[in-house]
Amino acid sequence: LPTVNAAQHRSSNSATAGTNRMSRSRTNPWEPWMIALVVLAILLVLATAIGLLVYFLIYDQKLFFYNASFRINNVQYQPNFDKQTSAEFRELSRNIEVLIKQAFQATPLEKRLINARVVRLSPGNDGVLADVVLIFKFIATDNKEILWTNIYHSLLKKLKSSTWPLSIDTSSYKLSEINEESGTNLLNSCKYQNGFLFKNRLL
Repeated sequence: LPTVNAAQHRSSNSATAGTNRMSRSRTNPWEPWMIALVVLAILLVLATAIGLLVYFLIYDQKLFFYNASFRINNVQYQPNFDKQTSAEFRELSRNIEVLIKQAFQATPLEKRLINARVVRLSPGNDGVLADVVLIFKFIATDNKEILWTNIYHSLLKKLKSSTWPLSIDTSSYKLSEINEESGTNLLNSCKYQNGFLFKNRLL
């Protein structure tokens, strides 16, 4: 009888162990290596997504050029405005450029504006017609129509508000997108900018 009881005890223990293994198998179907593989796959997906985001936000950017024009009512045209090296041209240009840069302050466009430069001052209806090249940097895939609309209305809002010491005829205001070649040519036509000769440089 002791021998039979011992055999039954061993059989009972084996059955219990088998039941425990089956229970653990049912409650934890994932092996450690499978969990590690899933975690690694998730990390790779996240790294790829972050890499693409950084690429589009930083590297996939291009310059956009715009030509803004408007008439200044309270300044009479002078022959020296035809000379970009003249003190008169430089002084009026600085006032215009400051005005334009102020238009985008405290807006999402502020950090996108690379520069704004007066490229021409010409006579216009008892005033001065100013032509300005604006350079922005945007993501290459951004919607051009939305960009133009945001720039147009931001600048128009400023032209309608305080523009001292200049008085702007807002009905003459126009904004058009120009290609990079045209924008570069206009900028390169400037012979003087902020006290330094401007020689075939974009920025």
